[in-house]
Amino acid sequence: MQYNQDTYSLHIETSTTLCSVALGKNADCIGSIDADDGEYHSEKLHLFVNELMKRNHLKFQDLSFIAVSNGPGSYTGLRIAAAAAKTFSYALNIPLITISTLHTQAYALLDKGVNNFQYIISTMQARGSKIYIAIYDAQLKEIVSPQAFILAEENIQKLNANYPKSIWIGSGIKNIAEYAHFADIKPFSKYMIKESYQRYISKQFADLVYFEPMYI
Repeated sequence: MQYNQDTYSLHIETSTTLCSVALGKNADCIGSIDADDGEYHSEKLHLFVNELMKRNHLKFQDLSFIAVSNGPGSYTGLRIAAAAAKTFSYALNIPLITISTLHTQAYALLDKGVNNFQYIISTMQARGSKIYIAIYDAQLKEIVSPQAFILAEENIQKLNANYPKSIWIGSGIKNIAEYAHFADIKPFSKYMIKESYQRYISKQFADLVYFEPMYI
C-alpha cells in the first residue's frame, strides 16, 4: 500500500432514509450526491457511486480506501452499504474504514458553526422510547461509545448533570420540544471524510470478515 500525495476515498452513508455518497481528496470533500426521499438505497447507491466517480474523472483504481457508516441505523440501509463497501474493498485490495453515524452527525453540528457547548450528545431514533446515543467533546473525541438509551426525563437529567453544557442532536430528540431545534441534523457522507482520512493515516482499518454494522 502506498501513501500518495493525493489520497482519494469513497464514503457511503445509508443508515437512515438519506442515501449519501461522497468523494474525498485527502481530508477534503471534492464531490457528493445525496437523496433523502425514501429508503431506496438498493436502487440508488451504485448509481450514485458511478455518477460521482464519472463527474470527478476518477477510476475505481484511483481510490486508496473505502469508508462506510457502521450505524446505528436502518438494517436494510446499513446492510446494503456494508455489502457494497466490502466488495469494493476486497476487489480493489484497499482498506475499509468504518465511521459511526453518530460521529458523522456530531461533525455536521460543527459545520453549522455551533460552538457554545462542552459536549455533543448525538442521537438516533430506535423503537418506542429507546434511542441510541454517543457523546463527544468539542474536539469530537468520543467520550461515550454508541449505545442504547431509554429516553426518559430522569435519564436525560442525569446525563445533562454528568455532561454539563451539552447539545443534543439527531432524530432521537425530534419529539422533545426543548431540544428539537437540533433534531434535523443529518449524517451526510461528506462529514465522514476528515475522520476517515485520519484513521487511514493511522491505519485504523476494519476487518472485512468480522465487520458488522450496529443495526437498530
